[in-house]
Amino acid sequence: MTYPVLYLFPRTDLASMTPGKAMAHAAHAANAFVHTMLQHRKDLERLASDPNLTLATYNFDLMNAFRTWETATPQGFGTTIVLQATWLDVITTINNLNMFGDIHVGVSTDPTYPYVVPNEVAALIPADVDTMPRHPGAPGQMVMYRCEDTCAWTFGMKDNPYLRMALDKFSLHP
Repeated sequence: MTYPVLYLFPRTDLASMTPGKAMAHAAHAANAFVHTMLQHRKDLERLASDPNLTLATYNFDLMNAFRTWETATPQGFGTTIVLQATWLDVITTINNLNMFGDIHVGVSTDPTYPYVVPNEVAALIPADVDTMPRHPGAPGQMVMYRCEDTCAWTFGMKDNPYLRMALDKFSLHP
């Protein structure tokens, strides 16, 4: 028996990505995934109601998998697995999987990702990279904000051979 699975990959290469932050960013990515799929559903409904548009290129299998996933529980979610890998491996994997229409991939980006650096280092970083105002942290430290990719996702059927081949090398996130 097969079923749809949402795989999440929070960043493991950022010293500032504490376990709590990783959990928050995994939640952000899951929400971004659902938001994206709901947008696809709206697009499909719009296409279906317009006789001048074609549905030929729309992936119904992916939408059916999402429908099955979101109705697996009364709370609107299905099986979700969090994996760990280097960010380079994650990006390479999702780029390779992106060519398959029955697999959905994406990256969640935090526009205000916080990080802390010594004041001496903060003075060397141009202010135009800040996405929110800087403020003092612990003595001698500055809290800064930047736009950062924080978590990726892959969604598809558990028995999809391409998905299995790509993801079997990764271990569960601790």
